[in-house]
Order: sequence, then C-alpha cells, then structure tokens
Amino acid sequence: MKQTTTLKAPTQHKLFNHDTFDILKSFLLNHYFLIFLDIYDQKDIEAFMKQIVRMDATLKLQVDDEVQRFFPYIKTVQALKVECSRQQWDFSCVVFDKKVESLFYIRGIEEDGEVGVQILETENGSYDRLIKPYY
Repeated sequence: MKQTTTLKAPTQHKLFNHDTFDILKSFLLNHYFLIFLDIYDQKDIEAFMKQIVRMDATLKLQVDDEVQRFFPYIKTVQALKVECSRQQWDFSCVVFDKKVESLFYIRGIEEDGEVGVQILETENGSYDRLIKPYY
C-alpha cells in the first residue's frame, strides 16, 4: 500500500490512498480554485499558462485571430463534483490562488495498480504549507 512520496525534484509529490475528490475539494474550501485541462505534460501546461489571459471567471486562450477558447474556473464543491464525474483517473488540473496565480499542477496517476495524484508546486514551499498538514 503506497503512501505519500516526495520525488527527487523538491517540488513534486505523489499522494496515494487518499480520496482525490477530497484533495481537490480542500483547495476550494481554502478559497482557491481549479481548472481542468486536456494537457498532461508539464512543459505543455507551462506553455499554456504563458499564453492565457486571466479574466474574472475564466481563463482565455487566443488560438488564432478568430478563435478563442475559454476555461471556466471551478470555485464550488458542486461544480467540482460535476467536473470530477466527467474526468478519468488520469485528469490534469491547475490550482490557482485568489490573485489567479497558479500554485499547483495536479495530475491523476496510476502506479502498481494504485491510483493517486501527482502534485507539482509552482511556488516553492506551497505543498508543505497548504497540503502536507492534512495528508
């Protein structure tokens, strides 16, 4: 049975044997919000984050001169329940603070038959401050 593991990179962590919904819900309860993405590679997520425009209730991505894509923020437990029901175990999401700055990239993972989450900090120390005390 796997437990919490810190990877070699000091800003990456894995959590197993925890309810993924509860982990994600804990961010909402602390007044952070999430967006789910169909992007899974860390470099691709970072490139996406550089291209987006932060708005009040959504992130906007200008695809080309005529096409824009919008990614709504998930701020409520009910919206999270709906979105989680649409996601597979290998989901990808970004957690934002109140200033719409990204705190974590979270990815659903599976290792040795166990499902968990991989959490990548975008701000050093945020895992120890915001997640580790609860898990």
